[in-house]
Amino acid sequence: MTAFFILGFFSLTVQVFILRELAGLLTAHEIALGLGLSAWLLWTAAAVASASWNARLKNLLLGPGGQLTAYGALALGAALNFVLIKKTGLFLKAGLAPGLFELLILSALLTLPAALANGFCIFQGLLKNTLSFYWAETLGAAAGGLFTLLYAQRFPDADPVIITGVLGLALIFSARDARVISFKKILFAAAALVLFFSAARISPPFALPGFFSGAGIFQRTTGSRLALITGASQKTFIEDGSILAQFPDPEAQETRAQLALLAHKKPESVLLLGAGGFFLAGEAQKHSPKEITIAEADRFKTAFILKNAGLSARGLEIINSDARDALKANLNAYDLIFQTVPEPLNANANRFFTLEFFRAGRAALKPGGILAFALPFSENYLPPVRAYFAASILAAAGAVFKYVECAPGGSLTVLASDSPIELRAESLGKRYLSRKIKNTHIVPESLPFLLDPYRKQWALAMLKKTKPPPLNTDLNPAAYFYLWKLWLAMFVSPAALTGLCAVCILSALLLNRGLKLGALLKDKPAAGVFLTGFWAMGFEVVVLLLFQAASGQLNWKLGLLFAGFMAGAATGAFLFKRIKNRHSLAGLAGLALALSAGLYRAAPGLAELKASAFFALFMGLLFAGGFVMGGYFAAAAHSADSPERLYTADLLGAALGAFAFSGALIPLFGMQTALLASMAALIPCFFWKTAP
Repeated sequence: MTAFFILGFFSLTVQVFILRELAGLLTAHEIALGLGLSAWLLWTAAAVASASWNARLKNLLLGPGGQLTAYGALALGAALNFVLIKKTGLFLKAGLAPGLFELLILSALLTLPAALANGFCIFQGLLKNTLSFYWAETLGAAAGGLFTLLYAQRFPDADPVIITGVLGLALIFSARDARVISFKKILFAAAALVLFFSAARISPPFALPGFFSGAGIFQRTTGSRLALITGASQKTFIEDGSILAQFPDPEAQETRAQLALLAHKKPESVLLLGAGGFFLAGEAQKHSPKEITIAEADRFKTAFILKNAGLSARGLEIINSDARDALKANLNAYDLIFQTVPEPLNANANRFFTLEFFRAGRAALKPGGILAFALPFSENYLPPVRAYFAASILAAAGAVFKYVECAPGGSLTVLASDSPIELRAESLGKRYLSRKIKNTHIVPESLPFLLDPYRKQWALAMLKKTKPPPLNTDLNPAAYFYLWKLWLAMFVSPAALTGLCAVCILSALLLNRGLKLGALLKDKPAAGVFLTGFWAMGFEVVVLLLFQAASGQLNWKLGLLFAGFMAGAATGAFLFKRIKNRHSLAGLAGLALALSAGLYRAAPGLAELKASAFFALFMGLLFAGGFVMGGYFAAAAHSADSPERLYTADLLGAALGAFAFSGALIPLFGMQTALLASMAALIPCFFWKTAP
């Protein structure tokens, strides 16, 4: 039991660490998490299937020393994964959203070693002692989920390679089919130590794309991975592979802040949302407001920026709270709100550019208040994909505020208010002089050029060339669709087309010949388990991404959320292993349908919930989804001959579900349409019954 518990703890911890590193390498994109999860499940299924059909491998895993062999392989595979991830960053372009082809290939390759070995461990445990393994391994996974949460909150800068290495040694020495101290264990432990030590020695301590790897200071925080490049006169702050800010940069900082500050008659209360607010606080202080508040949930990120930028928090009120929560808690409180997230490259950033965010911002403003944000822009040429992206965000802002004004430049400064916004150069110049402001770039002499109506008209004309975009919302994030649009814009590349065809062919061969998916689907119990796995993982991906949109906490609560799903699966399997009812399968399919339908209906109102309710609600949904999957597996097993065959079908369905939902359905059609697709997948399950 102890060995199974340690396996569950190690497996989930490694999975979370690897998925977080993978996502961080690819600009923290949540689709990378979904595709990485899909690949993990696929390789695990491949390992279980190959061990079932390959007599030699089966004998190795089930024979003397088989548990130690499987556990040793998992420890070595985890170490190799970290080496691969760190080395891969050198070949990626810095600061760019990853293409779909990159996401597919890297998600598959960078999870392969550990996921395959994990499948061998599962096969060995299931066939040796099914019930004890299932419960002990799930309990260990739950403990691992709690550990990853504690890690992110208390000591996020500890190297996950070192932590995984210690856990890997514990896993190797926990194997029960060899003496506590044996030559084979020492050999595995020595090999694992060499690999983990090699991974820990690679610089930088976490993967960064392109030239970012030349940074000199690094730190993991609760929700991010930060790095700093120090130049002769400027410091570049990097967050998850993209630029957070360059400091000092008077032109960018003045342009970002001063237009909004001058546009307001008397800015007395200013709120800066996000870590970027620390770089703009000095600009706000020039106008002598009564209060300046910065809302940033990650205290480790706050400390990193203040220390390395040489900034002081004197005169600032710092709220360790999610920015959207800060808006909900302070209604009608601010004259100016600055949203400082640089660009919505992922869902965590996109949630500060959505319809729901703008509604919360409007409610937090005083009468005449202004919400300000910026979008990447170019005064000379705006690519159609970028224009479509910006138009979607501006449409969302325009659906909430009566007045939305734009000032194009190196970035597009956007001001939104329910009152007319004063942007005449003459008026702003007078306010500049009366407040005795001292700027370098935003000065009365430059305002006529910056606010020239023809510049604004050109920018709006470029945006109008795109077809009318959908509003950017929590349920239909522009950041996901942008990834597809960006990739399609590059589709003319022969390399991208050839690569996609190769991936499709290899995937089809693996599923049909290697994993014999066609044969599995001819077996009704296995087909039902496959479809339920497809639904369950699609449902889980939707819930996870909704949780990210609502709270922004997916990155550091991922392990506990995974553990909640697994706990539900174990509970469902335990109950339905003992319940032999002919209608169990249809009943569980009905519960799954009700969960999808209920979430479909409730999803639009999730943004209105209090932050304290988010976690309990989403944990409950994940537990229920896992309960259906585990219960269906156990109920189908009553009329199946081969449990490992069912388990392979379950994993394959889950892998394809994670891939279809995260890679296509959600980016192209949004969360609610994806939930409808999950319901459609369940229809055949209503027509199958267990044996009487």
